[in-house]
Amino acid sequence: MLLLATNLEPATLGPIVSRPAIYALRLEGIASYYLLEGWTQANGEPHRGRRLTTAHKTLPMGSVRRLCRADRPLVCVIVTVTDRGPWIKGRDWDLSRAAARKLAMLTEGVVNVRVRIK
Repeated sequence: MLLLATNLEPATLGPIVSRPAIYALRLEGIASYYLLEGWTQANGEPHRGRRLTTAHKTLPMGSVRRLCRADRPLVCVIVTVTDRGPWIKGRDWDLSRAAARKLAMLTEGVVNVRVRIK
């Protein structure tokens, strides 16, 4: 007969904390815009510069995000992901011309933005 004697107490686990998934989204990034009117996007539709759309590398198609300028937090636009990109190193968002106009970035071309998640 084998007897095991231990003085070990059962380990207690701390509370399990769940965190919402954000799809590896950076909360700050660099946005540019593009003028490819009629170009077929990754979702199969032609690009229309008058719509408030954006391209992002990893976010699901159809997801909606609110982007605000980092230097002017009250200047914001709500965009829908309809394409993949940008493919220029260091950039995180490619906006349609209408979205770029709402962010007042047509002159600069590239601005720092923050993503607002409610």
